[in-house]
Amino acid sequence: ARLIRNSGWALVLWEPYPDWRAFDHLSVEVVNTSPLPLVMRIRIRDRVHHADRKPGYIESIEVRPRSRKIHEIELQEIMSAGSSAAFNAAMIRSLTLTPHPENRAMEFYVTRIWLE
Repeated sequence: ARLIRNSGWALVLWEPYPDWRAFDHLSVEVVNTSPLPLVMRIRIRDRVHHADRKPGYIESIEVRPRSRKIHEIELQEIMSAGSSAAFNAAMIRSLTLTPHPENRAMEFYVTRIWLE
């Protein structure tokens, strides 16, 4: 996905295969072509978070100007956290990327999102 010149952007992926129990990591590859830093949030929600409107798991991703980054999230650590951020890996509902309030980058690419 190429995102450009819109401060209110969001990229939402509704999970067609909701069972992530067999995976250890979620990886997101981002290319920041801007001369400014890119700061975004990634949110993972399961069906319970979605139904009761809880925020789910939220983490920030920072990418230096004119660089590429593969950001990894360790799923097992989050699932065993026991907090409101923990999620049920057998019932994943969505993955959302949104701008962080500190974001200044105006153009970037999300090149891949995968489980391993």
